[in-house]
Amino acid sequence: MKALLLALAIAALSPAAWAGAGATPTVDAAAVAQADRVRMIPDTDPVGRIQMLLAARSLSPGAQFSLATTHPSIVEQLIDPRFQEVLAFIDALPAPELHRIRRGETVVRAKRDLKGRELEAAAVVAARFDWPRFEKEKIEAVRVGPFESRVFRMDVTYKKSKKKELSNVVELAWPSSPERDEESRERLSRHFGARPSRDSNMAGAPLPVQDGSFEKEHTLNDAWELVEAVTMGNKRTPASDVNIDGSTALDGAYSVRFYADDHTRLFYELAQLVPVVQYQPVQLRAQVKAENLRVEFQQREDQVGMTLSWLDAGYQPVGQPTKVVARISTHPWELLELNAEAPPNAAFARIALMSAVSGTAWFDAVELRRAD
Repeated sequence: MKALLLALAIAALSPAAWAGAGATPTVDAAAVAQADRVRMIPDTDPVGRIQMLLAARSLSPGAQFSLATTHPSIVEQLIDPRFQEVLAFIDALPAPELHRIRRGETVVRAKRDLKGRELEAAAVVAARFDWPRFEKEKIEAVRVGPFESRVFRMDVTYKKSKKKELSNVVELAWPSSPERDEESRERLSRHFGARPSRDSNMAGAPLPVQDGSFEKEHTLNDAWELVEAVTMGNKRTPASDVNIDGSTALDGAYSVRFYADDHTRLFYELAQLVPVVQYQPVQLRAQVKAENLRVEFQQREDQVGMTLSWLDAGYQPVGQPTKVVARISTHPWELLELNAEAPPNAAFARIALMSAVSGTAWFDAVELRRAD
């Protein structure tokens, strides 16, 4: 079977499709309370995010706008008529299958299962996404469920000829990331007639990390700094390879790639200082992807991941650092997250990314937020 993957989940819509329905909605206490009930659903995996989407459909316009200040990509998908049809297909599933989806399982509906409203809903999705050579009578199967712990997918497989099948894919419930959220805010601004920006003093508001998506040409010299972190014995060569990579990314077009093997003797970390105030609770998040990460020679399994430490106004260390370790193996994009509070006299948070083991690790979508 050949898969025809349509990269439509994050494609820009025409201005007409995002025209606002009228005046900017009123966000009162009731609207915020409605949005807060959806915000309480965990958003760290595609199952939680699809739960948010399903729950958010009952929100008033004011509550949608409130939710968009913290979860703009969720509201973008909620309002986009194409994704509305995917949610309508999920609604058309029998109750036991819908329950399985809510539990995070994958549901496959074979040709014999697709009847009535369910079949019509699948056909409407195909029409919305303008899938080529599609006839609903030729549908062979529909699969809905999480994919690679990253997104929620709807796959529709249908007959093109007696010997050939095609599979079209819709991706939704994608993870939040700085650049993607910014794109969602731009589109929602056209829909609501106002920008759903987050209050810089409220929980979840971003702190000024520079180029957390590694999109700028000289970011490893400007926004980020390469710092020697781990050495094996007295040797300093060969050194680990740390570079911007345009072949794989979660947020934007680029990520940062760490590569080493059993001959590597000097390992770097990538670091950046972000201004904070003492006693400020923060949350640091990043996405990591791995290919054949393994421990060799004198390497240690806990030397790949992300650290958060603190400096005072004189750039001297204060308080205790916090660390989260990435998983050794081969895996798709996974969330790294840690929460901490700036200690007394802290003036800067120091973010550091590192992979001091053999294999390849990519990092992307680094962000520091005010925590609750």
